[in-house]
Amino acid sequence: MPLGRLLKGVKFCPDEACFVTFGGEEVAFRKIETGEVVWRIGISGAEGVIFAGDGHVIIGSGGSSPMEWWDMRKRSRLFYSDENYADVLTGIGGSRDGTVLVTTGGDHTARAWDMRTGRELKRMPYKDDASVAVSPDGNLLASSGMDADTKRRLLELTELRPADLIERTCTHVNRNFTQAEWRAYFYDAAYRPTCPHIEDKQNRK
Repeated sequence: MPLGRLLKGVKFCPDEACFVTFGGEEVAFRKIETGEVVWRIGISGAEGVIFAGDGHVIIGSGGSSPMEWWDMRKRSRLFYSDENYADVLTGIGGSRDGTVLVTTGGDHTARAWDMRTGRELKRMPYKDDASVAVSPDGNLLASSGMDADTKRRLLELTELRPADLIERTCTHVNRNFTQAEWRAYFYDAAYRPTCPHIEDKQNRK
């Protein structure tokens, strides 16, 4: 099964019915029994493939669209990240529970993203190349890099989505995102109230 010289990685699908090869001219999903390609995505130079919940797959590359979210069942792209993150991707990973994506980029940042919506959860800027990891439950971000002010290398542990912070924020707002605002920030992700206890008349229409 010749795969080319530029192959960077291989990963098994969650159901273990297929495996994915990436890093060359394309991202290819193949049958385990035969190696036959059942789905090709024309993304070259991919740095990594992350499986999220709900049958979604996230592909990270160093090209013009660093991250793309795809629906594996429909084989259609949900959205991509170049509108809010267009720098060269240097690393990608994900939490074991499929909720948080983490990346490092050529802009020397470590970032965390919500896998379901593509929303950026946290950004940690550094002076040089950063490294990043996320806890299995998606609650803690570990990042490292040189601090711009002190010129010292830091290792930082950050809580991503503390429940008390969300609750405090919701006590200071009187509405949720409108449908138009949700589409502007979260693209084609299904709408949901950011503060469920708030009743919005405008979103009932």
